[in-house]
Amino acid sequence: MTFFNLGHTRSLNAVADLLDEQIGTIKKWSSRFRWANRIHAFNSGLLQQQAETEAALRAEQAADWARRTAQFREHEWDTSQKILAAVHCFLDDFSDRHVDKMTLSQVSRALQIASSVGRSALASSPDSGQPPIAPIQIELTAALKKAYSQAPPNHPPPAPVGTNSTGNQPPQ
Repeated sequence: MTFFNLGHTRSLNAVADLLDEQIGTIKKWSSRFRWANRIHAFNSGLLQQQAETEAALRAEQAADWARRTAQFREHEWDTSQKILAAVHCFLDDFSDRHVDKMTLSQVSRALQIASSVGRSALASSPDSGQPPIAPIQIELTAALKKAYSQAPPNHPPPAPVGTNSTGNQPPQ
C-alpha cells in the first residue's frame, strides 16, 4: 500500500525510506508480490473503466440527439403539411374576392417553403444549412451565366482580340 500510495513519485527507495527498511528487503517484496505489475493492472483497469464510461456517455448522447432529430423532422413534416394545406385551400378557393388577401407571389413562396421544409423532413441527412436562394439571386445567376457563357447557337462566336471578322490576323 505504501508503494501504491506514493502515486507518480513512487520508487522503491521512497518505500524503503518511509518504512525504514533496507532497500534489499523492499526489492524482494516488490519482486515477490509483483508490485509494478499490480500497479500496471490497476491503472489499466481504471483506463478501461474510464473508456467504457466515456463510450456509454457518447452512446447516450448520440441516442438523445437521434431522438431530437427525429422529433424535429416530425415537426418539420407537420409544418410543411400545414403550409401545403393552406396553399391548396387558397388555390381551390381562388377568386376575385380572395385576391386582396394573398398574392400569387405569396402563394408561390408558401409552396416553395412547404416543399423545401417537406424535402428537408424527408431527407436522410440534415439540411445543408444553406439558406434558400432568393428569386432575385436566381435571376442574377442566370443573367451572369448568360453574359459570361458561350454565344447563342444562332450567333457566331466573338472574334479573339487582335483578329478581324474573317478570323485572320491583321497586317502588321
